[in-house]
Amino acid sequence: MITCETCSGVVTWQLQKGRYYGACQRRNPACKITKTIREDRLEGTIQILLYDLVCPSKELIDWVVQQLEAKRETTSQTHEDSLEGINKQIDRLVRMDSDLYDDKLAGDITKDIYQKKHASFMEQLGELRSKQTALEGKVSKNDLPQRLALLKLTQKAAKLYQTRTFEQKRVILTKLFSSFTYSDGVVSVKYSKFASVIANKTLRTKEILGR
Repeated sequence: MITCETCSGVVTWQLQKGRYYGACQRRNPACKITKTIREDRLEGTIQILLYDLVCPSKELIDWVVQQLEAKRETTSQTHEDSLEGINKQIDRLVRMDSDLYDDKLAGDITKDIYQKKHASFMEQLGELRSKQTALEGKVSKNDLPQRLALLKLTQKAAKLYQTRTFEQKRVILTKLFSSFTYSDGVVSVKYSKFASVIANKTLRTKEILGR
């Protein structure tokens, strides 16, 4: 997951005297003089960053989670209700247009009347289907569930990370960090955009609470 800042190569690891050391593949001459990374020290840095995401007030984070869950339910229900209403209007117009065509075939209305009403129905259907598509897009793009899941992960990741497998650790890191870059034995770690917001809010909360 770590790339070399100099050559963009991937950092690989070797076991030496009971410890793992990482370095890029050193295909670039400039990389051959750089220092290696000690895995245990890097893990310590990551652990600190994970703990920096943990809100010092459980009551506060529980309240935030409740607000997000309530917003998710309200938003989802509102979109679903609106979409259901539009679908009913579309079905109604389709039936009306079908009945109109039957009236035309039966000779109950003239061709001119049929064409005018049919054009009106098609215009209304076009507007409704545009609204339908927009609402379906909002439903599919609703990122509140994802944000809620990430928020919960930020609060338990530090403890989870200590006991998980390598693959599970990888999942945690990819969710909460955007990049790991290596330069001369030092790894620069960046939070993801969402995790960065949580880290800043957590720091501010600690300052307010004096912790």
